[in-house]
Amino acid sequence: MDDQKNNTNNNNLNDFIQDDEEELSSGEYLGTFRWKKKLSFPKLIFVNDRLDQSYYGINKWADFFEKRINFEVEPHIIDALSYPLTIINSLLELQKVYLNFSLIYEKTINLIFIGASKKCEERIAIGSNYFDEIYYFLLSIRSLKIPNINDNHFNLNLHFVGEEVSQNASYTSSIKNIKYTFHKQTFGNFLKDYALELSKSNTLIFGLNTGFGAGFLKLTLNWINDLIKLLKFNYIFVFSYTNDYEDMIGEFSIFEEILKSNFLFKIKDNNFKSMTTYQGENETWSCGNYGFYAIQGSKNIPSLNEFAKLKSADISKKLKEIFEIKKIIIK
Repeated sequence: MDDQKNNTNNNNLNDFIQDDEEELSSGEYLGTFRWKKKLSFPKLIFVNDRLDQSYYGINKWADFFEKRINFEVEPHIIDALSYPLTIINSLLELQKVYLNFSLIYEKTINLIFIGASKKCEERIAIGSNYFDEIYYFLLSIRSLKIPNINDNHFNLNLHFVGEEVSQNASYTSSIKNIKYTFHKQTFGNFLKDYALELSKSNTLIFGLNTGFGAGFLKLTLNWINDLIKLLKFNYIFVFSYTNDYEDMIGEFSIFEEILKSNFLFKIKDNNFKSMTTYQGENETWSCGNYGFYAIQGSKNIPSLNEFAKLKSADISKKLKEIFEIKKIIIK
């Protein structure tokens, strides 16, 4: 990647965020979060010399409000904060269930957000400093093992990847060792560019509120190749979902029954789910980051390889069968 071409000056970053009104753009699916452009996100301030008091021990929204917020909280702020705090919550869960989970102590840590969009992850990343919370959390956890703050230096790379990202750009946070990079491309193409930099030990991949299990067949088909790559490359990844009656069931079924995935942990309720709940027709609802799960690899690689060779029509048929069995309406 040509850094000179793709680096964008911090002062101009907001220029490429398009109008974030709630209407759907062409080719987009209904999402819980499409904040009005006029809404702002107050800056959070962190005190480095009080790591244990400022961050460690935050387990629910009430803890976060008490320790990290000194301004009036509105629903859209909680919605935005749900994204980094969901990441933090999943890191805590991975520590509990995966004894070889050493990522949090690496000198370089890569977090990849796939299926990112300009109206959500990109908006939060550029319009706030909320994703910096992940760095503060990691610093607080690492300080327990590496008490000398001078020896605890590490670099955090946040990559936002998706065809709904506005353009290729990168910038350094106000914390100089955090780098934000935006990639307007598929995850497969991103891997071609960055695979050599992303080891299994220093990389974690997230898909937040992806919606591919909700019965939107075209959307699911768009995700399948990337899901297969995630499994075959054996990366650890965490996905969150927006409801427990459709998205969760559909995603879980695809991973378990079709892709034969290996779950590091299955469905976990999220203490940092969003505040806003979208109410649809027929008593349907969606709440961002309602819960999450973690996967690494496949239990049956030969079966996965055979599935990857299928034609699109045959994959579509298998997906329809799963959705019908699970009583998920195909849209």
